Amino acid sequence: MVEAVTSQLRAAQLETASAYAWIGANQSLVGLMFDFAAFNKSRKEEESSQCKDSSSSVFLLLKAAFSRWICWCVLVLGIVVPGAVAADQPVVELAAAPAEVAVGDAVSVTMTWSWPAGWQMQSQPDPAVDFRDCFVTDAPPVTITRTAEGERHSVRLQLLAQRSGAWALPRPTLVVLGPAGAVTIQAAPVIVQVGTEAAPPKLPEAIAPHVRPPPAPPSERWGWWAAGAAALLLAAAVLLALRRRARAAVELRADERFATEIMRLQAVADGKDLGAGISLALRRYAGDLYRFDAPGSTTREIAATLAGARFPADEARALVRLLERLDDLRWAPGELPAEQVRPLVDDATTWVAQAERRLAAEAAARQSSATQRQPGPGGAA
Repeated sequence: MVEAVTSQLRAAQLETASAYAWIGANQSLVGLMFDFAAFNKSRKEEESSQCKDSSSSVFLLLKAAFSRWICWCVLVLGIVVPGAVAADQPVVELAAAPAEVAVGDAVSVTMTWSWPAGWQMQSQPDPAVDFRDCFVTDAPPVTITRTAEGERHSVRLQLLAQRSGAWALPRPTLVVLGPAGAVTIQAAPVIVQVGTEAAPPKLPEAIAPHVRPPPAPPSERWGWWAAGAAALLLAAAVLLALRRRARAAVELRADERFATEIMRLQAVADGKDLGAGISLALRRYAGDLYRFDAPGSTTREIAATLAGARFPADEARALVRLLERLDDLRWAPGELPAEQVRPLVDDATTWVAQAERRLAAEAAARQSSATQRQPGPGGAA
């Protein structure tokens, strides 16, 4: 991409220089015609005044034409030479679109790096290493283009935004050996704004000021008003309690929500999208089970959190291995059929079922222990 942009820039500069040269030639020609007309006029005046010395007029005419050509040549060289010098340098570029997304939206990241012919590459960017801590959903192979002018590499990745706030993308680094020694080039910082848009709130129009009405005379039935207000407050409290109870009844448990999300993934045909959906459902269940932000954490952070918690080690290791297998699907070259990812659905469902059986056994043990501690009819424990 960088080489294509550089070629387009050179072509545009040459076209611009040609246009300026053509304009300069036309302007010089027009100026020459005007100078020649002025020369004829001055010659006629000299002939009328019997002045035969026209060498000064010819010298002025040639001097004006030569000055115009010199000016336009300097202008053309000032356009072409800086562009040609700037194009023979190694470049690392990083671009992201769109620049503002919501949490969970996809971001297209284009990474390109190139170096001129005759330079030796010592270390180049590696998308798998530079973006290892990001949630990558698509990583096609790197496109390599070699020409007489140099070598260009480009790749376009698909990422998912995980946390709100300013998201600074990784900055790839290129190290090449040129005529003057080793040169290190790092991509410019690229920041993606994740979260709600920072637009000003739309407030309602201000109410026109009004005059407060005079106070009403005190009513003798204030007791009825107080009783009505108390009844309204009681009714509001009862209604709020009923709504909370209904909301709690509607909320699904962690295993039920996991099963619902797995059922929605049955219609997914792309293997990478299916793997990303399984990983997200499994992370949500693990977050509800272990009480931490698993959807917003990387696999390495999840492993570190579970290592210091009071949970079965085998269960934590099985979860981390399953998440690593799902993460590896993002780097699969080309398209990935969903049939190759279906067995991971069974593995995730099996892990959730084992976790639910462990929770049920712990709950039964706690209930049995509480029953044994209750005193009997005779007061004995």
